[in-house]
Amino acid sequence: MRMGLEKLHSVKEVAEAWGYSEKVIRQLIKVGQLKAVKVGKGYRIKDSDVKACLELAVVDGVHDEEV
Repeated sequence: MRMGLEKLHSVKEVAEAWGYSEKVIRQLIKVGQLKAVKVGKGYRIKDSDVKACLELAVVDGVHDEEV
């Protein structure tokens, strides 16, 4: 990996890693709790933003039926 390049994750990858649906991850992006960049029709989430979101524990209490 070259310096300055950070791994980007898809919504699906983050959802699977966190044990949530893709819908929940997209909702977190929509409300600004998870930073992401729009790439084509989907989103990509930087590795550092995934870690930052986990550190803030913003996912706690979010469930599929609430979204």
